[in-house]
Amino acid sequence: MKIDVPCLCICAAHQLLALIYGGKVGPAIYPEFGPVEIEIIDEDEILKGLKPSFTAWSSHNDEVKMLPKQFKLLAKSKKCLIQAIRLEDKPIFGVQFHPEVYHTVNGKKIFENFLSIIKK
Repeated sequence: MKIDVPCLCICAAHQLLALIYGGKVGPAIYPEFGPVEIEIIDEDEILKGLKPSFTAWSSHNDEVKMLPKQFKLLAKSKKCLIQAIRLEDKPIFGVQFHPEVYHTVNGKKIFENFLSIIKK
């Protein structure tokens, strides 16, 4: 089954998204709990205005270990190399961190960016 509607998949849903499209998920060597510095690799539309980095709340034991072929890497952290992803040419995103909590600096901006993407 593939997803054909706009999605912003968070944490475990980010991992499920990667699995659905052929990526790999497994236990993190260094689980992340608490504030994490997210380094933006490709600002894309979803992380627009947040470059070069921001602090986000993270809470995970598992993580995406291998990016699916059709996806591009948008962000990473020191302990988690796949923090944000996008399906090429579709508004389908995954983030390992939690933009929905107040601990994530500019988390609201990520949701605003997502809404502006899907309104196009």
